[in-house]
Amino acid sequence: MPLCRLPGPEFAAWEDALEQLPKYAVAAGRGELRARLRALPPFPTDALLAPGGGSDEERWRAYLLLSFLAHGFMWCDGPDTPTVLPAGLAGPWCAVAAALDMPPVLVYATYNLYNWRRLDPAQVSAGCLGCTSGCPGTRLCIRHRLPSD
Repeated sequence: MPLCRLPGPEFAAWEDALEQLPKYAVAAGRGELRARLRALPPFPTDALLAPGGGSDEERWRAYLLLSFLAHGFMWCDGPDTPTVLPAGLAGPWCAVAAALDMPPVLVYATYNLYNWRRLDPAQVSAGCLGCTSGCPGTRLCIRHRLPSD
């Protein structure tokens, strides 16, 4: 099962930003999301990519987190689309993507395959799955039982 959060306090601010992404995206146009992302502490890339560092599950979670935040930065904060990402977001995203041999872009694998959790740990069925992260206006924000097959 994919991780719902990266372990360790060094990732907390980044995970919190992802958790708050829908809130900031709803308030799009005020510049709050981009300001919040620019103010994040340096992403602890070494904790994931150094020899003996993070697990594959942690790298995939970091890739998901950075992908959603980068796309949120570009598309979810008003009509003025930036031409570049801040280095504090682009650098870690590219490094984690390279470690996974993936492009630095939000791909199907991160949006769907590594973005789920069991709503009830005791049940194993498609109707009891939810997404860990999402953007407003998409089905990924729905955090309740999915229709049965």
